[in-house]
Amino acid sequence: MNRKKLSYALKLFLAMVLIMFAAQSVLAGNSNPGIAPVKSSPGGNSYAEWGAMWAQWVLGIPFEQNPLFGNDVLVEQENCPIVFLSGTALGSSTTSLTVKPNTRFYIPMLNYLTATIWDLDYGAAVAEMRGLDPNDLTDGELIQLAADNWLFEADITEITVEIDGVPVENPTQYGSVSEPFVVEDDALGFGLAEPGVLTAIASYAIILSPMQPGEHTIFVDSYIDPSNDPPGFPGYYDEYEFDVTFHVTVEPGYASACD
Repeated sequence: MNRKKLSYALKLFLAMVLIMFAAQSVLAGNSNPGIAPVKSSPGGNSYAEWGAMWAQWVLGIPFEQNPLFGNDVLVEQENCPIVFLSGTALGSSTTSLTVKPNTRFYIPMLNYLTATIWDLDYGAAVAEMRGLDPNDLTDGELIQLAADNWLFEADITEITVEIDGVPVENPTQYGSVSEPFVVEDDALGFGLAEPGVLTAIASYAIILSPMQPGEHTIFVDSYIDPSNDPPGFPGYYDEYEFDVTFHVTVEPGYASACD
């Protein structure tokens, strides 16, 4: 082989190595292709920001229409380019829905809502466990600590998710805690929209990329183990399990999900 051919072969080999290395790096950075990495900002918002918007949406739906309580699961078309799905508070549900092409989904797997009307003592206890003085923290920071402890340290959750029969690897990696926010519409009557009340949400959720036209199935099963209550707060977590199945039909075509 002459020097020119040898040089070309070497360049080709190096290019193939670089392509393989880049592909491995991409896969290593996102173990679940089709799901936005938790540190990304799909649609221009972080996972934590989408979690807060999802909470605003679901809290604003009256009981008799709310998907958490056995009514038809709704999708939210206003927060394009991502639409919201909902789990259930009743144990198990199966729902069929049809969506436009290019629809992305915010899919809650398990959520924990904290608020200044019921979590300040818990937040103060978490602060002390972390070597912080609760008196130096705002009420918003205290409820964030309560949410953060549930999400990252309580070790109380078991989550299984499948997309078209393919398990999502390590679904608890998709955890986030929102900034404190003011609930705009508390249609469920929890008192969260009262003056001065702040709320934060800890969320296990995935943001799913658009799926191909046709039939798809999304399955979520989540469990809270109450045996790992925070120190000094026996019975703080209730045992809770739900599973929800979405049978999704994606319409053919190339129209925006928000048309």
